[in-house]
Amino acid sequence: GETLPTCRTHWLIDLKNTSDNRGISLDKAIETAQQNKLTGLDIGVNTDPDNIQNITWVKKIKEAELELYAWTVNDAALAKKLITAEIDGITSDRAQWLREQL
Repeated sequence: GETLPTCRTHWLIDLKNTSDNRGISLDKAIETAQQNKLTGLDIGVNTDPDNIQNITWVKKIKEAELELYAWTVNDAALAKKLITAEIDGITSDRAQWLREQL
């Protein structure tokens, strides 16, 4: 049988940033997540703060039937933008404070 079949797993990653060319591309991240039967991606917002909110990214991840989380979100305005973009969750160092702000 499967180990922990009901345990949701998200890959914590930095996507490729055009300014420094580090990280992994979104397409490769989706492919790897699917191959490894992960539940979703948890993408660092500092990778590319404008693109993490990009509806194209969200749509592409959702079409791949993956969940999308963002880390580390400690800013209420950014959290609101991410929620509007319909991501599934937020990882924060200040979770209780952030929840109160929303």
